Amino acid sequence: MLGYIPKKKLLLFFGDVCIIAGGLLLACHLCEVSVSHGLAIITTLCYITAMYIADLYNLSYRFKTTLYLARFVTAVCIGTGLTFPLLYMLRVKGYTSCVWLEHLVLILTVGYLWRLVFEWIFRYKKKPMNVLLIGEGDFANKLCELMQTSGDYRVNIVGDPATGSLDEWVQTAKIQAIVADFTSDAMQSELLKWLLKRKLDGIIVCDMYQLYEQLTGKIPVKHINDVWLLREPFLGLMRDNYYIKVKRIIDVIIAVIGLILAMPVLAIVALAIKLDSKGPVLYRQNRVGLNEKIFRLIKLRSMRQDAESTAPKWADKGDPRVTRVGRFIRKFRIDEIPQLWNVIRGDMSIVGPRPERPEFVDQLKSCIPYYSLRHTVKPGMTGWAQVNYRYAASIDETVEKLQYDLFYIKHISFMLDLRIMLKTIRVLICGIGAR
Repeated sequence: MLGYIPKKKLLLFFGDVCIIAGGLLLACHLCEVSVSHGLAIITTLCYITAMYIADLYNLSYRFKTTLYLARFVTAVCIGTGLTFPLLYMLRVKGYTSCVWLEHLVLILTVGYLWRLVFEWIFRYKKKPMNVLLIGEGDFANKLCELMQTSGDYRVNIVGDPATGSLDEWVQTAKIQAIVADFTSDAMQSELLKWLLKRKLDGIIVCDMYQLYEQLTGKIPVKHINDVWLLREPFLGLMRDNYYIKVKRIIDVIIAVIGLILAMPVLAIVALAIKLDSKGPVLYRQNRVGLNEKIFRLIKLRSMRQDAESTAPKWADKGDPRVTRVGRFIRKFRIDEIPQLWNVIRGDMSIVGPRPERPEFVDQLKSCIPYYSLRHTVKPGMTGWAQVNYRYAASIDETVEKLQYDLFYIKHISFMLDLRIMLKTIRVLICGIGAR
């Protein structure tokens, strides 16, 4: 249902592409400079990437704010900063100072005006969809709140009514879509037949868990069951998945290039760690990987040497065991750079659920349903949970992150991995979620 939410982002994206590419063509024409395909592609990619990193495709933001304008201007400046070195390295000519200046003015003015028009159309002029939500309990109420908060739906919620009263709801409220729990034991045959009839009448009928998944980017682990899992296609569980095979090649290429580029940074940080506290520069720790096999994860040491002299424990906010240098390298995830070696060895992937310690896994498996599912794919240096949620330091927070991990396993693809890597850049720049 409700696939039109991503379509709005897609429309915003293509609008930006047209403005950036069209603006370049106009600037080149005004400056009497010939434009090549390479110039147009590189320039557009750089600006679009910068906008995505700046989270400008998050439709929950209000576009008419000073903060959003500042974010937009910053993204355009970052795009310019990416464009010039790339064009120089690839020896692409044509982006003269005249073209750059006129192109910059066009993106800043027309690009921001386009976003204001976009908000006016979809936030103020578009009428919310009338939805009938059939369900009761905390989850139904939470879903109702999510839908109303998004502003795209006008929700009518009912518990477990007779089909006759439902017909009245559909007519009086002009219902366009119906959301219900198809896996519920309370779902009677009469109600199922009624839902099927409404679907044949042209009304959209959607499972509430699928809608929740679409609105939040996570799967509600506490509310799903074995039947639901058997019915849903989890791409990460398909061993003949073409992308999973190609993913290994991509991982090795990125890891090798990343290690080479990171060598100067690693040398400086290694010296700082040695000067700051006693102990080795590198720290090795057992983690649980694919199919629950144990491997040795490599990190730059960010805690005191005797940090776990008693027993393993989660890192707390402002953890006193973290050293001065460790606090900095944790904030910007520099301590995780050596894990690129784990990727080369095949223990990890660039993108996947973060690997957890065996001591914690045994505890988490006993109290969180379907926790072992996260071990059906290779763990990653970054993941969908990492870019959407903070560091987990409790059972409840781990449940929250598991819901994101299950979403990733279900929808694993090149585009999702690319999206995660771009979001990771924003997390690294802002230092979000570290402890």
